[in-house]
Amino acid sequence: MEQNQPDRPTILIVDDSPMMIGLLRTVLGQKGYEVLAATDGHKAIERAKAERPDLILLDILMPGMDGYETCRRLREQPETRDTPTIFLSALTETRDKTAGLDLGAVDYVTKPIDAPELLARIRTHLTLHDLRRSLREMNRTLEDKVRERTRELSATNEALLAEIEEHRRTEARLRENKERLKEAQRIARVGHWEIDHVAGTQAWSDETYRIFCVDPDEGASYETYLDQIHPDDRARVKADHEDAVRNQGSFDATYRIILRDGGIKHVHERCRTDCDAAGHPLGTIGTCQDITERVRMEEENRQLAMRLQHTQKLEAIGVLAGGIAHDFNNILAAIIGYAEVSKIRHAQGGDVSESLDSVLNACIRARQLVRQIQTFSRQAETEVQPVSVRAIVKEALAFLRASAPANIELRSGIETASGVVLGDPTQIHQVMMNLCTNAVHAMKETGGVLDVRLDETTIEGDGSEADGGLKAGDYVLLTVGDTGRGIPPEILGRIFDPFFTTKRRGEGTGMGLSILHGIVEEMKGAVTVSSEVGEGTVFRVLLPRYERRARDRASEAPAVKKGRGRILFVDDEPDILRSAREMLTAFGYDVVSAADGEGALRRFSEDPDAFDLVMTDLSMPGMSGLDLSKRIMAIRPGTPVALCTGFGADVTPETIEAAGVRQMIQKPLIAGELSVLLHDFMNPENSR
Repeated sequence: MEQNQPDRPTILIVDDSPMMIGLLRTVLGQKGYEVLAATDGHKAIERAKAERPDLILLDILMPGMDGYETCRRLREQPETRDTPTIFLSALTETRDKTAGLDLGAVDYVTKPIDAPELLARIRTHLTLHDLRRSLREMNRTLEDKVRERTRELSATNEALLAEIEEHRRTEARLRENKERLKEAQRIARVGHWEIDHVAGTQAWSDETYRIFCVDPDEGASYETYLDQIHPDDRARVKADHEDAVRNQGSFDATYRIILRDGGIKHVHERCRTDCDAAGHPLGTIGTCQDITERVRMEEENRQLAMRLQHTQKLEAIGVLAGGIAHDFNNILAAIIGYAEVSKIRHAQGGDVSESLDSVLNACIRARQLVRQIQTFSRQAETEVQPVSVRAIVKEALAFLRASAPANIELRSGIETASGVVLGDPTQIHQVMMNLCTNAVHAMKETGGVLDVRLDETTIEGDGSEADGGLKAGDYVLLTVGDTGRGIPPEILGRIFDPFFTTKRRGEGTGMGLSILHGIVEEMKGAVTVSSEVGEGTVFRVLLPRYERRARDRASEAPAVKKGRGRILFVDDEPDILRSAREMLTAFGYDVVSAADGEGALRRFSEDPDAFDLVMTDLSMPGMSGLDLSKRIMAIRPGTPVALCTGFGADVTPETIEAAGVRQMIQKPLIAGELSVLLHDFMNPENSR
C-alpha cells in the first residue's frame, strides 16, 4: 500500500449526505488535503484500518451504526486507536457534545460548518497529533538508548556526546513544533487558556493575550478577563462560565470585549471543566476566537438583504402601476375614439370643434402620462426622439406651482431657449422632477426660492470640471438652484452613489440621483453640483443639442387620410369596439367588429377572402390576439394582421413574426396617426 505523503495529510469524511461529503471534499481539497469518504460506520472502520488516515471527520446521525458507536469501535482497533476524530453534527445539545468527547473524540463541531473555523481546528489537531506521535517516537528512542547505554557501560565519551547532541536536536524540534502551533493559532485567531482550580493559577497562550489586547507582563487572571468583557455581556458570561465549572459542563458563548483604545471585538469562546471523583473541579481548558470580521460581514449581508427587500417593494409598485396603465389606456382609447369621430363629423368648425380639440389635447397629455407609468413599470421601452426640453420643463413647473408649499417661491427663466435634445421625454421629465422635488424637500421647513433656468451654451475645446469634462460642442443647460440648507462637503461627493440618502427613513430610497446620473450619462451629457452649507445648492445638467426641431405631436398631428377596404376589428372592450368602428368607417373603410377571438374567427372562417386587414387586440380573455393570428394564418396564409396593444407586454419580435403579425399598433392613437398608418399599410406602393 502506498504511504501518504507527509506534506498531504489524509482526512477521512464519514457522512451519509453526498452533499456534505462534496462540500467538505471541496473545502479540504482546496487546502491541499488528501480526502477519503465513507457513507456509513462499517465502511468507515474498514477504510480507516486499510488506509490509516491522519484525521477523521465523523457525523453522528447516520443509518445503521451511528457516529457514537463508530467512534467507540475505532478506539478499540489498534490501527485506529490514536487517530484523532472530530464529530461534525447538527446536534447542539451539551449532552451530545459531552457524549462525543467522552468517547475519545478530540473535538466537536456543529453544523452548518464555518469553513475557516473547521480548517483551523483541523490544522490544530493534526499538529497536536504529530506532536504526540513525535513524543511517543522520542520516548521509544530514549528508552532504547537508555537500555543500550546500560548494557554498554564501556561506551566511549564520543557516544555520550552524540547522545547529548541528539537530545539537543530533539528539544529544538519540540521548540519548533511549539512555535508552529503558536503560528497556527495566530493565523486562525484562536487562543487557548487553562485554569488550575487546585493551585489557583491561570495561563493564557500568546494569541489569547493578543485577542484581549493584554500585555503578557501583566499576567493572566480571571479578573482581567472579566474586566475586558462589555458591560452588557459581562453578567451573562460570568454566570454561564461559573455554571459550567460548578456543574462539570461545557461553556460556549459569543460576547463583546472593549479594548483599551475604545474599540470593540467579538469573541467566541468554548471551554470544558474536568473534575475529580467527588465532583470537585480540577482544571478548565478553553479556546477563544476573534470573530469580529465574521460579525462585520454578517451585518453587511443583513444590510444588503434589507436593500434587496426594499428594491423588491419598488418592483411590486411598478407592477401595480403597469396594471393601472393598462386599464387607463383602454379608457383613453374610447375617449379619443369618440372625440375623433365627433371631430370628423363636425369638420365645419365652431364651438363643438373647439371643445373637442380641448378633449383631444387633454387625452394626449393623459396618453403621455400612461406611457410614463409603463416606462416606470418596465412595460414600455424608452423612446429616443428629438425632444423640446423647454416644453417638458414648462409642464413640470406647472405641476410644481400647484403642489409646492406656499413658503417656497418659484422662479424660472425658460422662454428664450429652444432646448432641443435627442432623448426619451419620460426620462427627461424624470430628471427635471427629481431635481425640483429634492430642492423643495431641502426648503420645506424654512422656505426659500427655487430657481429653474434653461439656456443654450457652447463648450470650446475640452470641457472643464465645472462642465463635467464634456467634449466641445453645443449643449442645452438646465440649472436648478435652491436656497435650502446645502450639502456638507464631506458627503457632496457621495450624493450620486446608489442607496445613499440624507433623508429620514421613509422619505427617500437613495436611488433618485443615482438614476438621474445614469440617464444623463446615457444621453452623453453631464451633471455637476455646487453647494454651500446654509446657502443652498445648484445642479447643472448639460445635454447635447440636437440640430433638428423637436416633434410636437399635439400641434403637428398628421391630417386624416381616407382609404378603402374591409377590416375585421377585434377588441373585448365595448367602448373601444364602438368608437373604433365609427372612426374606421369615417376613414372610408368597411368595418366588421367582433368582441372576442372566437367570434372573430367564426366571422373570418365564413368568408376568409372578404377581409383586407384584421386588427386585433393583444390581451383578450380566452383567445389572445397572437393565438387568433395563428388560427387566421392556418385558414388563409398571408392575411394582413395588425396587433393592437396599450399594455407593453413582453412580446418579442420573433414571437410576433411566428404568429404572422405584420404590424404592431400602440393604443391609444390619434385619428390622423391611425389613418396614415392604415393608409400606408393597406397601400404600401403609395406610402411615402
